[in-house]
Amino acid sequence: FKGRSNTETDPGAWSWWSKEIDANDIQLGGAAENLPNNEADRNMFTYLGGSKNLTSAENKISSDNTAITKDMLNISSATDAERQQLLNWVRDLDVFDSDGDGSQTDTRHRLADPLHSSPVVVIYGGSDDDPDTTIFFGDNQGFLHAINGRSGTSSTYGQGEGEEYFAFMPDELLSNQAELMENSQSVSHIYGLDGSVSVWSHDSNNDLDLYDADDFVYVYTGMRRGGSNYYALDASDRNSPQFLWEIKGGPGGTNGYEELGQTWSKPVKTKIKMGNNIREVLIFGGGY
Repeated sequence: FKGRSNTETDPGAWSWWSKEIDANDIQLGGAAENLPNNEADRNMFTYLGGSKNLTSAENKISSDNTAITKDMLNISSATDAERQQLLNWVRDLDVFDSDGDGSQTDTRHRLADPLHSSPVVVIYGGSDDDPDTTIFFGDNQGFLHAINGRSGTSSTYGQGEGEEYFAFMPDELLSNQAELMENSQSVSHIYGLDGSVSVWSHDSNNDLDLYDADDFVYVYTGMRRGGSNYYALDASDRNSPQFLWEIKGGPGGTNGYEELGQTWSKPVKTKIKMGNNIREVLIFGGGY
């Protein structure tokens, strides 16, 4: 925070990523404020089982992507216009003109709640005075976000402070979006990627940056109450993230994980010895 950080006693508190005082208004500030005004500039992806390059056209979350069907969105009887409206809403467009400005194509600047997903910071390089950091966290709309964590004023590393590199939603959570858009009164909370994020960052030559050919950043997350799956992404290149793998728990899921429950357990990256070999592994619980 700029100035004092106790927002209960200082209504003038101002968070680093905000353009104005935001202490007493939860709709101001933060990464949401820094979402682009042109929604076409957002990198929003899913994975539909084809190319593991998330930036490929088949993985883009967009009304233009015909691979995202009405059945996937749980709106099988909807019109094409209703499908387009829903996907535009998912991309953060103000399709209901909630701000009353007469436009349905401006950005809402909204992120869903990261209720149980604690943010994880990865330092990709930079300097002590200007580190190149990225914050990874999940939210209950179903997105895993990668946000520029810097508090400076320039865009040295491709995105400005608090801006989003990309957002990834597993295809299993596309079916939640219509109910979320409806925003009806309910005592039930819809959960998405509500699990804790783990990161394995590998600096091959210990030069304190992650830009060399053999360096990588792998990101892992569960769903907590959102489901029984784990997901792994390669975020070494934040402008071109890759889908690594998924584990689907429960009956009909990934072989060997049929009894995996809700993935509340944060994966722990470690090494174990198997015979004469040292294996890199993730360890997590059997689910809730």
